[in-house]
Amino acid sequence: MNSLSGKVFQRELVEQFVQALGMFPTGSLVELNTGEIAIVIEQNRVRRLRPKLMLLLDKDKLPVPSHDTINLRNVPVSPGDPQSRWIERGLEPGAHGLDPKDFFV
Repeated sequence: MNSLSGKVFQRELVEQFVQALGMFPTGSLVELNTGEIAIVIEQNRVRRLRPKLMLLLDKDKLPVPSHDTINLRNVPVSPGDPQSRWIERGLEPGAHGLDPKDFFV
């Protein structure tokens, strides 16, 4: 939908939709710019594209046993900064053998 903003959908309506629901709703699997795989566990009401995540797979797609959490709101978004992280893309449920239902009770 975001890629069609300003073409098929009114840009303002797409922005309101993202602000209401977030680009990646809670439970979404996402891939970070680092190659890590995570699940969205909490929305950031101020910056919807910077939610709180639980890391599931490292950059080599190996399990992260501690399931560390990361709040993207507190992480830099500078492409030149090695600490920088952002959501590169959303993933379908089942990607990399991960089912979001397994991480919520």
